[in-house]
Amino acid sequence: MDIILESMNFKLNNMNKEKMQNSRSRGKRTIAKEKLYKNILRNIKIIYPNFNIGISTSSRGDFANN
Repeated sequence: MDIILESMNFKLNNMNKEKMQNSRSRGKRTIAKEKLYKNILRNIKIIYPNFNIGISTSSRGDFANN
């Protein structure tokens, strides 16, 4: 669970764009975390189409669920 949460936090805080100092490319871990994030998001979108991770989705259109 820790790995999943870290990959989501990683993407939401734009850490996926960071590069190592004095390097042109991103590190292997950075690339791996981004791939994991994309896989998680793809699976979430199967369950909830049009899911947007950047906004609150707790109500799902029903404001009584807040």
